[in-house]
Amino acid sequence: MNDPQQPAEDSTSSPHNQTDFHGPVHGPVHTGSGDINIQQVGQPSSITVIGKKIEDIFGWSDAPPETRQSKGKMLGWLIRRAYSAHPWFWRTAVTIAILLPLLWSFWLRPFLTTRLNTQGAAQIAAGEYSQAIQSLQYAARLQPDDARTHYNLGNAYDLAPGNEEQAIIQFKKTIELDDKFWPAYNNLARLYILTGSPDAALTTLHAGLRAGSDMPRRETAIFQKNMGWAYLGQIDRQECPFPNDALVSSSQQTTAENALTHLAKARTAMQTVRETGENVSIYLAEIYLLQGCAYEALGQPEAARQTWSDSLAHASAVLDSDQCTTPSGTLLFDCLKAADWVDALNARLRNE
Repeated sequence: MNDPQQPAEDSTSSPHNQTDFHGPVHGPVHTGSGDINIQQVGQPSSITVIGKKIEDIFGWSDAPPETRQSKGKMLGWLIRRAYSAHPWFWRTAVTIAILLPLLWSFWLRPFLTTRLNTQGAAQIAAGEYSQAIQSLQYAARLQPDDARTHYNLGNAYDLAPGNEEQAIIQFKKTIELDDKFWPAYNNLARLYILTGSPDAALTTLHAGLRAGSDMPRRETAIFQKNMGWAYLGQIDRQECPFPNDALVSSSQQTTAENALTHLAKARTAMQTVRETGENVSIYLAEIYLLQGCAYEALGQPEAARQTWSDSLAHASAVLDSDQCTTPSGTLLFDCLKAADWVDALNARLRNE
């Protein structure tokens, strides 16, 4: 046995003492801490070669050993190396990366939203309600927190038949985003009346009057008109002037009187607007029509007949105006309403 302190003679001649394995080892070599399969050592794989090339290109092989052992340190080292090699490129890239979101948020997105709103308004004016809905939907997706966009989209839905629920959703969204946007309260209340929810309409109108305390006189008159209409809805007279000769009960009489009070305020305010030279015949036609319905409900047929005659005169004036003889856009909607009122009022007055 060889002395453990001295190397064995001719140790290099023994195959069991060789440390370079150029051939396969067909079994595990015991190391004292487990069995490790020593695989054949041959030419480096293509992946290894590619990896070495990448390291050479990016200079990773120049990184200190302690840096290469940490991914975080390696990334920081690479960023510093890249920046020191091409500082102007990276400064420009970082500047662009910062400016692009700012440009999108503060210029491009508002610009596109405004353009789409303008386009949608033009399409509504031309009676192209489906196209207007598409344009305004794009605008709402671009800037979902823009109250004006949701209001315009609500108007487009309102004018497109069969979309009342969608219009209500959009007007509610408008108010949620801007509780001072009083036109949305008026349009939402009108839809509540048309869909049989007069109580919700009155609540909405009162809130709108508080929100728009500085609204123009004409718009104030429209709010008062719709409040009178909502009170009529509470006694099932929102479909007036279709025949309904039944008088209201004593418990409903106060409701009918409330309707008359608000309609009188609306008529006075709208006549003041008319004196300034503005054409408000379409509004006066509706106010007088609703007043006649309230008088009828209270058992005052002569007063009802007189106000319906006044309504017929204003509705006929709308039909004879240039806006209806050469109709275009949303003005056509007013002309259609006036034509319906003329037919209904003529039929009703003939039956009196």
